[in-house]
Amino acid sequence: MGLFYNTAEVIEEDKPGVMRAGSFSALLGISFGQGGEGYVPYLDNMPGRTARQVDFNAFWDEVIFIDHDKNTFTRKEVVLYVANQDGGSHVDPDLDEKYVQLSRKNSLGWLVGNDKEWTELSGAELASIRQIAHEVLKTFAPNYEPVDVMSKTAAVMGGGGFMLHFGSKEKDEPVIPRKQPCPCGSGKKYKRCHGKTVI
Repeated sequence: MGLFYNTAEVIEEDKPGVMRAGSFSALLGISFGQGGEGYVPYLDNMPGRTARQVDFNAFWDEVIFIDHDKNTFTRKEVVLYVANQDGGSHVDPDLDEKYVQLSRKNSLGWLVGNDKEWTELSGAELASIRQIAHEVLKTFAPNYEPVDVMSKTAAVMGGGGFMLHFGSKEKDEPVIPRKQPCPCGSGKKYKRCHGKTVI
């Protein structure tokens, strides 16, 4: 089998002095503004990166989501969950709990709104299926041109997540004020969670 067109954002791995803040979405962004809110597939509008070619196993088994509970999802898992458990006229009464958290309970944790009203986003699994379909089409029909699904009146923010880089032992400076909520999502103040030194 030949190489597959891969648009996924590469995961930055956790390492000493670096912590993931929030979830990770490799194939989609979050649209907000006048054009509406929701998860949108990047198609070929990938901020700051270009597609690469990978073998099928690397493509199929690549992690495309990490949720707030550190659950990971590969392309294979998302496609099979949607096709075999949650598709069309059939919904399995015993959906996998990890998939329920992603598809029904916003385990990616993204909200849109204003000071008065916030709405949880849904449909990440469906937007990722659209992006996977785009990748497969580009693999087998390189001249295929998708219809852009991103609204011209909405802003799109990358869904890749955030990595926090903490100060080295020499500098001993955290990057977050101690009284701010900790970006790990614990709900505690930074000084009571991951913070150790005063700014």
